[in-house]
Amino acid sequence: MAKHQKVDAHAIGRRIAEARKDKKLTGQQLADALGITKSAVSQWETGQTFPDFKGLVGLCVELQVSADFIIWGDTSRALSATERKLVELFRTEKLNPQ
Repeated sequence: MAKHQKVDAHAIGRRIAEARKDKKLTGQQLADALGITKSAVSQWETGQTFPDFKGLVGLCVELQVSADFIIWGDTSRALSATERKLVELFRTEKLNPQ
């Protein structure tokens, strides 16, 4: 059985903030792009809460980083094939029906 890593909410928050700033987005701009409140982005970035699956996919799309980067700090930051498929589904609104 593989050893499980502990998820660090504060580290995840720092990586979200870092990626947002790299894209030169404000917290409000990211929130607007994701259809959430600025407060939710702030809570993620300060490690108070985690993004849900839809939020995680949205972050990958908007910030062009991998889920591995956000969750584990994988510095490759490239989107995996699976993540690229999720991004395409997200963009075609199959995960976000109106």
